Amino acid sequence: MALEQAKPIVSPSRRLPLMADVWPHTPQEAVEACAKEGIELYCMRGISLEEGSISVLEERMKRVREAAPGCRFMLEINCDAPSAWLQAHPDQRACTEEGPLEAASWNSEWQQQEAATAVRRLVRGVKKQGCEAVLLTAGRQRAWGARDDERMADVGPCMATALQLLMREKYRRNILLLRQALSSPNQDFHTVHCPAKAERSLGTHGVFRNPARSALALCWQEAVCSSMNRALAHCARAACEGLEGRGTVGAVYAPLFAGTAMHAGLAEEILETEALSFFAGAEEGTPGMVRLCTLSIRLRGKTMWHREKAGSPEAARTALEAQCGLILPAETPAAVWRSARSMLQNAPSSPPAARVCVLLDPAAPHVLAETEQASLLLNQCLPAQFAALVRTGTAFETGIPADLFHKNYPKRPLTIAATLYYLSTAERRQLDARLKQGKQTVLWLWGCGAVAEDGVKAENVARLTGIKTRMDFGAASLQARPVSGPNPLARSMNQGVEGSSLMMAPILSYNDREAVSLAAGGKGRSAIALKKTQVWTSVASACMPLESAFLTALANQAQQEGGGEPRKRSAQGAE
Repeated sequence: MALEQAKPIVSPSRRLPLMADVWPHTPQEAVEACAKEGIELYCMRGISLEEGSISVLEERMKRVREAAPGCRFMLEINCDAPSAWLQAHPDQRACTEEGPLEAASWNSEWQQQEAATAVRRLVRGVKKQGCEAVLLTAGRQRAWGARDDERMADVGPCMATALQLLMREKYRRNILLLRQALSSPNQDFHTVHCPAKAERSLGTHGVFRNPARSALALCWQEAVCSSMNRALAHCARAACEGLEGRGTVGAVYAPLFAGTAMHAGLAEEILETEALSFFAGAEEGTPGMVRLCTLSIRLRGKTMWHREKAGSPEAARTALEAQCGLILPAETPAAVWRSARSMLQNAPSSPPAARVCVLLDPAAPHVLAETEQASLLLNQCLPAQFAALVRTGTAFETGIPADLFHKNYPKRPLTIAATLYYLSTAERRQLDARLKQGKQTVLWLWGCGAVAEDGVKAENVARLTGIKTRMDFGAASLQARPVSGPNPLARSMNQGVEGSSLMMAPILSYNDREAVSLAAGGKGRSAIALKKTQVWTSVASACMPLESAFLTALANQAQQEGGGEPRKRSAQGAE
């Protein structure tokens, strides 16, 4: 059983593998118990890049091998700068408006150069101990892309340098284009600074930022994320060099939803990094919730691991649904290990195809101003919407807008556009070509398509959804009440209060005479509208979260209408 076997879709000859987490404080008896249960793969956690860590790690690996002869290892390495390095390079620290942090900036010399050298040296030093894979982490949450990582709000000198370089490339070193974008006649590239919190909290249309008026804030957020992803790519390539082609390298990326926080999600540049072969979710994620872009990973032929902090019978079920490997603490009871092995080894070789695809934009938080409204939208309404989707029991997968350009992007009966607030002209054209044909159904959640390159307009939503839309200033709740009528979708909605009481701006409603209104919001405005054409069905919702009964009815209707991939026939011609 090899690490490469943890594939999103496995062949009949492969089993979904199990792995045990081993910390420095893990009792030797726990490792011996894992060995008795037939666990061969062990993840060595708590590894830093401090001086002398190689000898300490070798001793740990030897002790594990004594308890579990023939075992193989994956090293989980935290790529943060050691405290001694931070003391010697105070100017390289990340800074917020409150002051410097006890962490190096994503654009520091450590993250962009020295961390990769330290990872390469560490992996080469312990390779002879049986290291077959490296898992890279960062931050106190031990995950890349966590939005509660204070470095994501870095406005220090290192990040200002990254911002200036990005804007030089973006505006082709043309100072006139720069001044026009920032509406500043005296602006120069070398004087560009990171935006203050007050500027980042400014929304031009409710919670939305107008790209034409918030160029500095948007470029700054792009610089922060790009610097982090470059640091991860450097470390991944260095780990590959340390393994000398005899192992795989992966990364722990923050789950899309962990508790009450929405994180960045996997960026396209990370998914396309050749040095990264697999991804693992952080253990803080709630079982059953979306953790990673499963469709995005599968399309690129990469693998995935599910990890849970506390071993439980539900953990194996979650891994089985995602068709990925499972990592549990070494202290997990023997009964749970046996149950997980039985469930994963007897998994069907061809799991049922997902009926629903959920599209999420990793850059969605960038389009929203840093306000309380936007925070509640991301951290309460969207997690609640995914919880409702999980309760339906319908198999679903998640992807990003870049997946629409992939040649193997699959058709699904129902696609849910969740956070596609901003779409470029190219993305809109590709979305039209992929989703608006073949009898597919698309559900557009609140705000999808509102922001385009020319600003924030109701026309942008209408062009995307095909339903005439009205956008009003002011704020209204995301609640709605079902509209009585013969439509089965309206009947499937609970008769109680729908959606969230969160007051959201701007106010979206639908006034298309060719569309059927399924729910009404404040002042009798249409809050959910359905419009069918000969080639596709559009459902636009200004109400959120939608109840699981409605989602189930919509998925069943989409399946009945024949959307998605055609069923394959056997050699005898039967389905």
